[in-house]
Amino acid sequence: MPGMNAHDAGSAGESSGDTRTAQQIIDATRAQLSWMEAAESEVAQDDLQALLMETRGVLEKLAEGNLKLGSWQMVLWQPRWVFATTDAVCYQKITSDERPIGKEKKIKFTDILKIDELDYGEFQLEVAKRFYTFKAPTSQKCTVRLRETAVCSGLSRSCFSSSRARPLASC
Repeated sequence: MPGMNAHDAGSAGESSGDTRTAQQIIDATRAQLSWMEAAESEVAQDDLQALLMETRGVLEKLAEGNLKLGSWQMVLWQPRWVFATTDAVCYQKITSDERPIGKEKKIKFTDILKIDELDYGEFQLEVAKRFYTFKAPTSQKCTVRLRETAVCSGLSRSCFSSSRARPLASC
């Protein structure tokens, strides 16, 4: 090359080799990051599926329109198969051997305004025009189901309250 000495020519050749090596490193790094992103996404999906499976089970649901007898009120708890999907808490009637039957009813996570943990293993989901009250076999199972529901719904901590803790304001 005119105007270049042997040292300059050698440096030019090395820099193009370094450029290819640097590009190979960049490509390899991008491929590795892409693989890691896919792996993280797969783990997150597996975690979500595991969480959704943990939300499945029989809970009791407080029936609407309880019977009033003078100063007494009859409360009716109905056993229901309750589970979460990626967009809702769902429940269905069950048979005597606890198999889900009938149409599933959905409480969309986007409609839930607040989740309250009550006493005696009960929790309540507040939506615009009503409350859904569910009862778990134990207070511990209630707390677990409640936290799972909150995680699945993506509700912020300010939307979750407990009667055993300081009540939080509505979202």
